[in-house]
Amino acid sequence: MRIYADFNGVEEYGSDSKMLCLNLTGYGTLASLSFHQIALEEGQFLELADFDGLSVQVIVFFDKERMSKNCSGWFAKFPKEDMSEGEELGHDFNTHLCFKCRKNMKSHLDAVGRQFNEECPFCGTSVMYPMSAP
Repeated sequence: MRIYADFNGVEEYGSDSKMLCLNLTGYGTLASLSFHQIALEEGQFLELADFDGLSVQVIVFFDKERMSKNCSGWFAKFPKEDMSEGEELGHDFNTHLCFKCRKNMKSHLDAVGRQFNEECPFCGTSVMYPMSAP
């Protein structure tokens, strides 16, 4: 399974310009993680992809120092040369399932906005559940 990521925020990782990292905070990524019922874990391997078919295998890590209101602290790192073109991502975000109760929260999120602090109107689970700090 592939998890949506917005590759516009890719940055160099550390002193090695061959390694890149990507901040995993974003509602597209949250929706994709919830859709697949994946909660991020330190050292986890994932395949990230965008709607145009750009994809890469990554290792997930948490950086408490970079955690903020608009940054979950979760990042993906990968070698620059591993990025490739492939198939388009297989799902869209007209559905944003709650991680726990599996009900669609999209209309609720559309109504209340997206501030990274919303809860499922059906069961109270945080929209940030898949990106909870370790």
